Amino acid sequence: LFPYTTLFRSSRHDIDSLTELFGRIPEVRSVSHTGEVFRIACTRDQTSAVARTVVNHGYSLTLLQKKRYGLDEIYHRYFENGNKYGKTA
Repeated sequence: LFPYTTLFRSSRHDIDSLTELFGRIPEVRSVSHTGEVFRIACTRDQTSAVARTVVNHGYSLTLLQKKRYGLDEIYHRYFENGNKYGKTA
């Protein structure tokens, strides 16, 4: 779970090309997609770099959103995988 995640959607896209382009942005740690929506996880906020990359390579934006994680998501992530981070005894 990276603290900064940007969601992106374009009306025209090539999944492999966009994945490669997003991967070149500094601080990007993972790029995934579901349908037309990409999730770009970073160690710091790179939303403006994502937007620049998209526009500079001829794509149009139909969604650009910072993902905010709530306490439920953080709690679930902390205790998943057999509670490996939260063991007390």
